[in-house]
Amino acid sequence: MTTAVDSHQWGVRWEAAQLPPGLTPDVPKPPVYPVDQLPPVTYDPATGNPITPEYTPEEQEILDRYQTETAVYAENVAAWNAAVDAALADESNWTVAVSTTVDESSARALLAELRVAHAGDKYTRNFQLITAPPRAWSVVE
Repeated sequence: MTTAVDSHQWGVRWEAAQLPPGLTPDVPKPPVYPVDQLPPVTYDPATGNPITPEYTPEEQEILDRYQTETAVYAENVAAWNAAVDAALADESNWTVAVSTTVDESSARALLAELRVAHAGDKYTRNFQLITAPPRAWSVVE
C-alpha cells in the first residue's frame, strides 16, 4: 500500500562554509588600552580635537608597548582572515543546508528572511527556493 502527500514540499537551500579541522584562530586577545596607567586625553574646547598629553618616560614605554601589541594583533588577525579566505575558496569546504517549510508562501518568506539575515556573510551563499514532489511511503512489512 502506498500513501502520498497531496502537495509538493517546499524549502530553502543554501551553501554553508565548513572550515577544515585545525583552522582555528591563533590570535591573541586584543590588547587593552592601559587607561589606568596613562594620563587622560583632553580636548581643545574651541575645536573639539584631542590634545596629546605630555608622557613621562615610563608612560611613553607603556604606550609604546600597547602600540606594538596592537600591531602584532592586527597582523595575526590579517593572517587568520587570509587563512579563512583561502579555505572558503576551496569548494570542498562548502556543504549544502536545507530548511523545509509547510508551504510555498512560508518558503518564500524564509528565503527572503535568510537572504537579509546573511547579507554580507562570507560563510553562507547561494540561497535558493526549492521544491520536491510529494513523498510517497510504501509499507514493506
